[in-house]
Amino acid sequence: MIVLLTGCAPAARPSPPTSGEISLKFERMSDTSLTLELTNGLEQSVYIRGDRTFLLAIRVWPPDGEVSCQVSESSGLTTEIVNLSQGGSEFVEIAPGKRVEIVIPTTLPQRSKGGSCSVSLHLKDDTRVGPVEFRPK
Repeated sequence: MIVLLTGCAPAARPSPPTSGEISLKFERMSDTSLTLELTNGLEQSVYIRGDRTFLLAIRVWPPDGEVSCQVSESSGLTTEIVNLSQGGSEFVEIAPGKRVEIVIPTTLPQRSKGGSCSVSLHLKDDTRVGPVEFRPK
């Protein structure tokens, strides 16, 4: 059986992920969270503790998303540590070559506007991805 589709164009292909590494990119912040893009350029799946949002992003369970901010060069570094029960959490798979949005619930960058912040992720195998630096506005 042959199926022929007419009038369809191939979907636009995103640029391939960087081969051999896991990369993390700051996307945006809201009043209650940060959104990052995680790209799995490895040949195997990686896993992060969290759950899927309505829009299929992965909401990371603290403390697997580590956020640190410094309001000014003369102030100390503040790291937000959130106590949250891990009882209902599970590991979400990120397949090789895939990009996903990561959401980290936090309000520390919003309280550090004008300063500098960094964010890192901790994967299931204890791999640390990042840090990625950004300036909250």
